[in-house]
Amino acid sequence: MLTWAACLLIGGLIAAELGARFVLGLGDPPLYRLDTAVEYEHVPSRSHTRFGNSFRVNAYSMRSDAFPERKSTPDEFRVMVLGDSIVNGGARVDQADLATEKLRELLKADLKRPVVVGNMSAGSWGPINELGFVKKHGTFDADVLLIVLNSRDDADVPGLEVIGPQWPTRTPTLAVEELVTNYLVRALHRLRGSAAAPPPRSASQREMDVASSKGAFRSLVELARSRGIKVGVILHASRSELDKGFEPGHAVIGAWVAEAGVRVWQLAPALRSVPGGPDAAYLPRDDAHLSAAGQRALAEVLREAARELIEPEEKATP
Repeated sequence: MLTWAACLLIGGLIAAELGARFVLGLGDPPLYRLDTAVEYEHVPSRSHTRFGNSFRVNAYSMRSDAFPERKSTPDEFRVMVLGDSIVNGGARVDQADLATEKLRELLKADLKRPVVVGNMSAGSWGPINELGFVKKHGTFDADVLLIVLNSRDDADVPGLEVIGPQWPTRTPTLAVEELVTNYLVRALHRLRGSAAAPPPRSASQREMDVASSKGAFRSLVELARSRGIKVGVILHASRSELDKGFEPGHAVIGAWVAEAGVRVWQLAPALRSVPGGPDAAYLPRDDAHLSAAGQRALAEVLREAARELIEPEEKATP
C-alpha cells in the first residue's frame, strides 16, 4: 500500500513538473541582480526560454543580442532605446517581436548602413534607474538615444516597489518550485489582501519624487548631449488612457521635455491604428504592456524619431 502511495506521489510530482515546465513555460525565468547604481538589472550573458518565448540578455545586461562596445565601422548607425517594461517586453513577448529588434531591421533597410539597436530596459525602471544604468554601462557610441516614458514615470523612484519574487535572482531547481514560491504565494497574498506594498506616499514625498525623477531625466539628456548624441522622447499611452485621457503625469513629463528642449513623439496615435483596434495593441488583460502588434507600432514611432533626429545629417551627406 505504501509503495503504491509513494509511486502515485512521485508520479504526481513528475506530472506536475512536466506540466509546469512544458505547458505553463515555467522553470527558466529571466534573472536579475541587485545593483547599487541601478537598483536592479538583468543578469548579463544569459539566454532563457519563458512561456515558449526567447529572452536573451547580452554582456551589458540589455535585452539585446551581443554587439561590440564600440562601432565596428565609422558608417555604423547606433540607437540606444531606454525604458522600462514597455521597452523590455517581458517574458510574454518573444525577442524577435520586440520593437528594438524590429527597429534595427527597419533602419537597416532605410539607411543602407550597418545598424545596432540596444534595448536598455528592465521592468518598473524610472528615470533614476535609467540614468544609473547609462552611467554604469555607458552610451556605446550611440548616435541617437530614445527614451520611452509613461505617465507614471513622473514620480517613479527606487524603493517605490518592494523587490519580490517577480525579480528572481536564481534559476529554480524545479518549475514546480517557481509555481509555488512565486505565482501561488503571490495569488494567496492577493486573495488575502496582504500583498507586500510600500506605504502610501505623502504629498510632500511625491513632490520630492517628482523633483528627483525630473533631475534624473535632465541629467540623462545632458549626459547624452555632452557626447554628441541626439535625444528624443516617446510618450507611451496605456489602454485606459486611450479611452479616458492621459493621467496627470503625462503633462508633467511633457513639461520636462519642453523645458529640456527635447523633441517628443506620442505613441497613442500609432496604438489606436493597430489592426484590430487598440485592444490588439496590448497583451491580454494588461492595461500597459504591448503585444507583438503593439511592439510593431512602437518600432514605427522609434523609426520615425530616429530618422527625424538625424535628418539634417542625412541631407548633408553627399
